[in-house]
Amino acid sequence: MPVLDDDEIRRAIVKRDIGAVSIDTSVFDHYQTNLDFKLLRSLVQFRGTGVKFLLSEVVVGEVHAHLARRSADSKSKLQAALNQFAKAWKLDSGVVTAGWKGVTPEHEPLAFAKMQVDAFISYVGAEVIKAEDYVSLSDVLARYFSNVAPFSDSDRKKSEFPDAFALSSLDEWGRRNNKKVIIVSRDTDWERFSGESEWLVYIKDLPACLGYFNEDETFYVTGIWKALTEGRAPSLMAGIREAVREYIENVDFHVDADSPFSFEATAGSARFLGLMIKAEGRSPWIIESDDSSISFIVPVSTRFEVAAEFEFSMRDGIDRDYVSLGSSSYSMKMAEDLPVIITVDRTGKHEPTLLDVDLEIPFPKVDFGLIEPNFED
Repeated sequence: MPVLDDDEIRRAIVKRDIGAVSIDTSVFDHYQTNLDFKLLRSLVQFRGTGVKFLLSEVVVGEVHAHLARRSADSKSKLQAALNQFAKAWKLDSGVVTAGWKGVTPEHEPLAFAKMQVDAFISYVGAEVIKAEDYVSLSDVLARYFSNVAPFSDSDRKKSEFPDAFALSSLDEWGRRNNKKVIIVSRDTDWERFSGESEWLVYIKDLPACLGYFNEDETFYVTGIWKALTEGRAPSLMAGIREAVREYIENVDFHVDADSPFSFEATAGSARFLGLMIKAEGRSPWIIESDDSSISFIVPVSTRFEVAAEFEFSMRDGIDRDYVSLGSSSYSMKMAEDLPVIITVDRTGKHEPTLLDVDLEIPFPKVDFGLIEPNFED
């Protein structure tokens, strides 16, 4: 099926041709696999409705693996940091062991990840689709050998097997239930597969998907949006600005640079410089609403300054040890567009009260370009 345009998706929802929504691992990854992020948790709105929220067991397994790997990585980094701390302060091993026991989580990474995934599935009311109940191995192999989507004629064909099982099972669910399934993914293989399916409707972004199901609230949000862009909602704007400032000044930036010398980089906190609402010619995507509140995405353009400290060294050609060359500080100003989720109280008669602001967007590496020691110090 060709990718549906906005009006065709709206008509399919109104006619109740859409029976389910499903999201890919790439969507979870885009939001740092933060299962507490409001945008992901807003999928609870489908619970108890005529539209199911489906998750392929393949996606569930991949999210579990990603969470476990992140937990394990952070645990290793903490152990390394404690060892470096003990070495710098010349502490004995008993102190390090005591510190490690004091901060180590009770659960191992795999178990902790499973707890998070199970809790998320329970909260949003997701139905997990098992491949063995919907997919024939021979059908998937036929796609593999024929280079049919999601498989392609490339070296990465074998890595596309999980997508093949996930997509085939969702496609079969749609056929058996005589309902179309919206699949949300940032993966082009999912888009290609949906183009050949009678039952799958591809949408790239989760906010856009949720927006289709909340368009009845557009009139209300348009009024708030207009007040924000025209400067007639000072309290609301102040709350957004403060939340973005706090987010930027507390985010962990990844530092990148080039130098003819060996170096270690330490990123300092960013300094918030300001923001402005981005007028995009349309009302923001509405992601969730009830009788007392409504949540929607406000695109903002932010400005901030990032500083970093670099410690340089060079290897001595005689004794092969690294010799310190001192340090240098660098800073640079940046601009970044952020989609900010705001939740407002809709019961007031005047300017709505800001109830919550949520951000979960990864920042790119801050590239300071060519750096060198400050030889003048």
